[in-house]
Amino acid sequence: MKKIFRAVTTVNVFGAIGYMLLVASWAFFLAIIIALLLDPSVRTLPTDIVQSQATPTPRGPSLAVIVASYAITALAVMVSLFVLVTLPYFVGKWCARMIRRLMTMLKIAITTGQLFLMKSMLATLPLIGLMIINFTLVPESVTFAAMYVATVGLSALSIGSFLVQLLIARRLKIPTDQVW
Repeated sequence: MKKIFRAVTTVNVFGAIGYMLLVASWAFFLAIIIALLLDPSVRTLPTDIVQSQATPTPRGPSLAVIVASYAITALAVMVSLFVLVTLPYFVGKWCARMIRRLMTMLKIAITTGQLFLMKSMLATLPLIGLMIINFTLVPESVTFAAMYVATVGLSALSIGSFLVQLLIARRLKIPTDQVW
């Protein structure tokens, strides 16, 4: 029983990683679309910023400020670690439920292979959107190029993670209802 639980956990870790990468690729894709919709001339900053003539003399922080900053930093580190550990689990569970509902609505049989195909199709949709954007618009910013590369890379890594999940699930004969 413990061995099956470990196998299911191992398979679903790859699914959770794949879903996190999938969500990140969709976020980058949506950021590209939003950035393209906004006017690029708004991003210019004024070059002549007026400085004040009176510059105050710098003083060191008080003991209360130092203690408060350490306490806030410790709290931020603890919250960040909690989010880092729990976020993939919750994103993986939520995305798995959404994909299973989508497959049920589309009347697609929920098998391990079909599940992989559906996840892969969702990972390739941002790539298809990027191809459409490249055929219609030519953004010339380095930011767009970096976002394109990030979207393509995250989508490819997502598909790779889902493929590893599929191969492990088939190898260990994990039932489809236990695969995220």
